[in-house]
Amino acid sequence: LVEWGFDMRIKVLGAMWQIDPLMLLFPILAALLGEGASAAALIASLFIHELAHAAAARLLHVGMSSVRLTPFGGMSRIENPYAISAPRVFAGAAAGPAANLLALLSCDALFAHVPNAALAELMRANAVLMAFNLLPALPLDGGRMAYALLSAKLGRERASGQGARSPQCWLRWRRGDGLRADS
Repeated sequence: LVEWGFDMRIKVLGAMWQIDPLMLLFPILAALLGEGASAAALIASLFIHELAHAAAARLLHVGMSSVRLTPFGGMSRIENPYAISAPRVFAGAAAGPAANLLALLSCDALFAHVPNAALAELMRANAVLMAFNLLPALPLDGGRMAYALLSAKLGRERASGQGARSPQCWLRWRRGDGLRADS
């Protein structure tokens, strides 16, 4: 099923994928700025990342109704996220960065035998996307993974509060103010 309107929609792994119109302009603008290869690698890496989340959701029997791809990242809509157990939240969140790691390692193995600029761009894009998504801040994957780990000890409500404050804690730590989240 493909529909064209304000954005493109396609059904993949049981979820409706929406491609933001800016996602189509992004590589054109990047190419005009001489960064077309970087943009293409980032889009491919983002698709791999979100496809891994969709595959994990399907394997874990978690309903995923939609995925939206934008130049700023991908967003998945999970059906009733509060009914999902912490281990399944962790596994679903870890799938995206794990796919980027696998793609990075695969490109690295190929690059060792056939070095070329396209593989280098794919390695860089997958490394950046993986590292960024592992930051322990909601709604990033690292934040959801931290939430899953914390919810087992603190309960869901307190874990959500800690996850919402984790970027503040990280910034305070970077400034040297300590790790307290209560101030």
